[in-house]
Amino acid sequence: MNKFKRPARNDKPSNEVITYRPSRVQIAVPATVGILMASLLLYVGLLFTDDPMPVSQLRNGVLMAAIAGAACCVIPRPRGVQATASALVVARGSRGKIPWGDVAEIQVGRTIWGRRLVVVRKNGNQFALSSPMSMLDKRFDEKAAELLAYWESRRKRKR
Repeated sequence: MNKFKRPARNDKPSNEVITYRPSRVQIAVPATVGILMASLLLYVGLLFTDDPMPVSQLRNGVLMAAIAGAACCVIPRPRGVQATASALVVARGSRGKIPWGDVAEIQVGRTIWGRRLVVVRKNGNQFALSSPMSMLDKRFDEKAAELLAYWESRRKRKR
């Protein structure tokens, strides 16, 4: 028997913590595309003025987008989302702890960058989780199903 085999999903301990963090590429792509789009919009907008942007400045904008993309690959990644036995932790400290009893629903929502999980609280507030997200993540559906199942098991226990 292989002692390094991962346990089946049903063998998870009840105090397990699930953590999802965006990958470096998932951070770098939106930053790079955003800077590129801003540079191109500025370039096109200034074409219709008396002082158009020279191509050298457009090149600088593209260079800045490349540097920003590379920097996003080097800087530390954000903490992401943690699902603990008692709460969903979305930020540092107690401010970002949402007890499972306060979560009314978790659903999949669409954004410009793909699909994300949206948490709806019992008071009606809703927000998108920073991770998991479907952009450049082939396991998004699996991660979303795992988090939904984790929430369902905690929600039923609290009733």
